[in-house]
Amino acid sequence: MGKKCLERSITEQEFAKLQVLLIQTATDVVKCLKVLNRNLGKYDRRHGLHFRSTSKYFMKNDIQVVKDSTTDLKYVAKRIRKSKTPTKSEISAARMSMNNTADAMNDLKQAGRMFDQNHGKSRG
Repeated sequence: MGKKCLERSITEQEFAKLQVLLIQTATDVVKCLKVLNRNLGKYDRRHGLHFRSTSKYFMKNDIQVVKDSTTDLKYVAKRIRKSKTPTKSEISAARMSMNNTADAMNDLKQAGRMFDQNHGKSRG
């Protein structure tokens, strides 16, 4: 009986850590996107880009995909927190959500590189 309580306690602690990690990751991604938007705006002004030719406009859809995946990440974290007994589906949802966010960030990076290539700017 004591062993089951200890195992359950450890499992609950691990899920609490997972929830904190997911929330922290989502928060970091949101901060990163805010900085990116600010820097893209500065870049566009510095290079005299307007309307549809701006880097911000070019990467708008990719930025939205990252925001959406971050929202999903927060939702999964809240679901884990509210769950009385952790399940495999929650673990799977957390894993998929993290992978989707990472993939969206990689796609955003690729979009930035494509913009640089199309507008003759160096990589960096």
